Amino acid sequence: MNRLEDAAKPLVTDLVSDQTILINPQGQAILARWAAMVGLLACYLQPKIPVPRDYPGLFYAHKEPPMITAIWIAAYDLLGGRAESYRRGSLRVPWRNHPPLVRPAWAVHAPEVNGYHVTVNVWHMAFKVMVVQPPPGWTQRPPPPLRIDFDRQVPGAVSIWPRVQPEGVMWPIDPPVDDLGLSALASATPHITPQSST
Repeated sequence: MNRLEDAAKPLVTDLVSDQTILINPQGQAILARWAAMVGLLACYLQPKIPVPRDYPGLFYAHKEPPMITAIWIAAYDLLGGRAESYRRGSLRVPWRNHPPLVRPAWAVHAPEVNGYHVTVNVWHMAFKVMVVQPPPGWTQRPPPPLRIDFDRQVPGAVSIWPRVQPEGVMWPIDPPVDDLGLSALASATPHITPQSST
């Protein structure tokens, strides 16, 4: 975790302070790792949110967000808004007919959900992390490619994981999201499309 924090600190500092920069693909990957870590840690705040069983181990082993992670960033219009906020929740996604989650005693509705989402804003930066549990068997073979999108349009939100923008992302992103846009980002749920592997 310290290595992720140290690698991301210069970039995150530029984003939260609204510096004009180009976030290249390497920077997007660094930011995605950091955002995924923050999202995972946020699940352990009270009340806790169930986490897909294999996710922490895969994240630690590969040092990058597993393929079941999708991350977007947006520039936040701080005027009249909150300097910091966290919005979290569990997700229900289409394949619920297998044991998808760790089921700790505190997870009242764990059998009904198989993912989570966390939206964070820190000064001028906002990001959303969505983690979903893929179909059974995904750890035993090359996983089926999955495209994770929002179920609605969120202007100003740009995907940085797993769909890294090869041309880079100009920061601050235009248009910035206001409080209404931040609420739309926080309430967006996943639309998941299996992708052809050919």
